[in-house]
Amino acid sequence: MLKQLTATLPLKLLEHPAQLRAWLGERHELQPIFSQGLFVTYLSGLTLADYPQRAEREGESYGDRDYVRAALQGEQAIGRPLFRAADRLLMAADFAMYQAKKQG
Repeated sequence: MLKQLTATLPLKLLEHPAQLRAWLGERHELQPIFSQGLFVTYLSGLTLADYPQRAEREGESYGDRDYVRAALQGEQAIGRPLFRAADRLLMAADFAMYQAKKQG
């Protein structure tokens, strides 16, 4: 699913975070397998847009996360499980969009 998302994401949306958030929302509602939503980062790992919008992701850098580092190397990745507030288990998955577009 992530590979398909990255292959269909219009690159012009990277310049319009609000529109990118709406695009992510449409896709998330069609296939909500990621219960905490979807987000896109800059190459630095800083959050560009997310859906649903979450205050804790705004301005957050994910550049130190294993799954983001793997994506920046062109790999699809599943992050290590994290435990957050209320004992919720979070899993993260990532795919390098710029890599998919270069190959497309």
